[in-house]
Amino acid sequence: MRICHITYPFPPGGGGIETHNHSLVKYLLHKGYDVDVIVVRPQSISREEVARAAETVNKGIRVHNIWYRGFPKWAIDVRRKIEKIEREGPVDVFDIHSIFDVLPFLMMMKRRTILFSLHFFELNCPGPWPDHAPRPCVHSFGKCRRCSGIRKYVRWRLVRWLAMRKVARFMVKYDYMKRLAVEAGVPGDRIEVVPHWVDVDRYQQLARADSFALAALAPTDKVVIHAARLSPEKGVLTLLEAFNRLRKAMSDVRLVLVGDGVLRREAETYCRNEHIEDKVVFVGSVEHEEVFKYLSLAHCAISCQLYDNYSWSLLDYMCAGIPIVATDVGATSDILQDGHTALFADPTAESLSAKAEQVLRDAQLGQRLAANALATVRRKHAIGNLTQYEELVHRLPK
Repeated sequence: MRICHITYPFPPGGGGIETHNHSLVKYLLHKGYDVDVIVVRPQSISREEVARAAETVNKGIRVHNIWYRGFPKWAIDVRRKIEKIEREGPVDVFDIHSIFDVLPFLMMMKRRTILFSLHFFELNCPGPWPDHAPRPCVHSFGKCRRCSGIRKYVRWRLVRWLAMRKVARFMVKYDYMKRLAVEAGVPGDRIEVVPHWVDVDRYQQLARADSFALAALAPTDKVVIHAARLSPEKGVLTLLEAFNRLRKAMSDVRLVLVGDGVLRREAETYCRNEHIEDKVVFVGSVEHEEVFKYLSLAHCAISCQLYDNYSWSLLDYMCAGIPIVATDVGATSDILQDGHTALFADPTAESLSAKAEQVLRDAQLGQRLAANALATVRRKHAIGNLTQYEELVHRLPK
């Protein structure tokens, strides 16, 4: 079977969707599928970075890179790339990863079998999504106009209508996302829930401390970690406020931030103004597998998202066997259970710091939460879930 993915998140670059797409493609290649990946790259990613990735993380993957040039140029470029790929042989399934990836198919007469891997709130909200918490607004212009404007709203409604007509099946990772898709008008029988998959045993092997990570920390430090983008929807500034409260109660606590983003400079400024720069380690962006070397140092992980749609970082924390404090938003309760696999907190500095202190002071509680989380991720999110994806693409209507 030949499968072609059309996506924008793909290495180089970190994030849950990139990790999802890359792991899925590697699995399909390992199983003998013929796979192509068309990646619409933002101009912020250089050709040098992409070339290095082709020789490292993407080695052995047929990646067709297109640099975004605005609409309709990028859609025309993708259409041409599809036609070129199809000259080498028919494609059985196109797996798209954004609502706008349906647009190139409008320029083609021949009908294709399309699967939409839905990662975000694209069917419910025209965006910009970081402004919405804890979940998207109801999709009516009366509720959307303060964010999108009538032009953007009408364009989004039109593309959504086209996607409903062109897409054979929608794939989501959680029941929460399925409920949102049904609210947006997708019939429930066209939505497939394929739970997240992680290679727990491999990630456990990666979770070993390295000297480069230890260099910034003392052996006696109580390490709190946050491995995600430094962006508004991840609640990073609230996290820093929570840590500032926590370090006043526990002098030996340190915060490690693994990831980069638009709020990096503002976060560093906050640390300087509050005189906690020596308590916070900014690691920056690293390859996904490198994250586990830092997770191995942690005594507690905090997820303080304002809303939650994907949560690969929660699965990483569970695999690493560390206790988790998380805000109960979006899909979090589809993954974690309060008091059993994590402690849930309100998205406030006071609540987050109190829950983190509880975990750090009560070693037995932390060990119990971590053990339950590891057992849960092994049971619910094993790598074997990928067989459900295989079954799905084989029974798509051709």
